[in-house]
Amino acid sequence: MSVVRMGATRRLAAVGAGLGRRSAAPSAPLAPTPAASGEDDAVVELPCYYSLSSPWAYLGGPQLEQIVKRHGCRLLLKPFDFQDVAPQNGGVPIRTRPEPRRSYHTEELARWRDHLDVPMHLEPRHYPQQMPEDPDWNKYAGWMVIAAQLEGVEGLEALALSHALLRALWAEQRDIAEPGVRIAVANAQGLDGPRLQALETADETQAVYAVRPTVPLGRLCSLATFALT
Repeated sequence: MSVVRMGATRRLAAVGAGLGRRSAAPSAPLAPTPAASGEDDAVVELPCYYSLSSPWAYLGGPQLEQIVKRHGCRLLLKPFDFQDVAPQNGGVPIRTRPEPRRSYHTEELARWRDHLDVPMHLEPRHYPQQMPEDPDWNKYAGWMVIAAQLEGVEGLEALALSHALLRALWAEQRDIAEPGVRIAVANAQGLDGPRLQALETADETQAVYAVRPTVPLGRLCSLATFALT
């Protein structure tokens, strides 16, 4: 993996605010990187492509925060429609996988939950185990995060909103498909929940969401890894 320069900016592409799919424990956190001089002082952009229903995005949120703080990155959250992209690169949604693979997925979640000591329900009440009646159930929260960024909520503040929405789903047994829940979560982050919820379906928000990830589709085969380009 490598970091490539794009003009005056170094760009770091993250696929999913998540964790590696290995069972082994992750390495210990690295020491802060000392400030460099000259061209190395350029801002590092860290685009993060993920879904606001991914358990790996929830588990990996604190690790993403550490990376941003450690390297002084400019974090760009880019929720996207993983269910639309997955079939194009051979991905299989969890609810349509054979039972053995679904069971292993649950075991892997449990291992990471216990290792990270993160509160988490392996089968949260409001995560559909079958095909959902509302195909957009997990898009609304992503639209809210995009709307927040368009309103000037950036970096770790936007990540805090994103993580709070994921925590509501995976730890607090709340239905983030419900507008009132999202509004309450945003309000608790000190944001204008009603305004952000109203902007979820705004043309600008939807235009941003519709933009396909700029990394190769082959790197979007899961929401459980970081990829550097």
